[in-house]
Amino acid sequence: MPKDQKNVHAGHRERMRKKYLRIGIEGFEEHEILEMLLFCCFAQKDTNELAHVLIKTFGSINGVLAASIDELKAVDGIGDVSAFRLKLIGDIVARGQIGEDKRPVLNNSDKISAYAKPFFASSKTEMVLAISLDQKLRVMRTTKIHEGSFDSVSLPIAKIVRNLVASGAAAVVIAHNHPFGLSFPSMQDIRATEKLKAALESVGIMFVDHVVFGIDDCVSFRDSGDNLYALAQ
Repeated sequence: MPKDQKNVHAGHRERMRKKYLRIGIEGFEEHEILEMLLFCCFAQKDTNELAHVLIKTFGSINGVLAASIDELKAVDGIGDVSAFRLKLIGDIVARGQIGEDKRPVLNNSDKISAYAKPFFASSKTEMVLAISLDQKLRVMRTTKIHEGSFDSVSLPIAKIVRNLVASGAAAVVIAHNHPFGLSFPSMQDIRATEKLKAALESVGIMFVDHVVFGIDDCVSFRDSGDNLYALAQ
């Protein structure tokens, strides 16, 4: 391939990469998404035309990724290596979709308690967890965000908010423990929770619940409602 043609393709790929990083996948047509995917299969080749051919052949990008290796290799321009890579990507996507169905849904305090309690089983110090959830309240990840007392002085609220925004969380459950005491929240717990809830909701993250675990039981802020302050006294 002539040097100037290589430079044209390199510049095009870099522009698409920067566009993707700037605005995400929503800014691309289906054939452009597949075109970028094909960058992984071809170091220099212009993949735009091949992406159009694949979409026309299989109907959609999902059809391409669901095709067998033999079906892919029947398309002019797709060889052993590119067929293998496309098939592997399709299988990874399919496996991920199966995993989505198995993720816990934390839509009530019983489910939250059952999910979070094992994280505190061997903890001898106060620990704060943030359970990131998607829009369907399915668990995305669980992160230890603080070790120590749950109060608005020591809790790194700005850092917590930045981390949850970066994780793509649509909602969050906070859980922390009183390793040698009762599960009743303190006034410091309540004030810090109110501050954290306001900070998260200001950036569009729904605050689902805060659950405090004691030695033998737990208390849900959401379930406690108006009785929360009475519990803390």
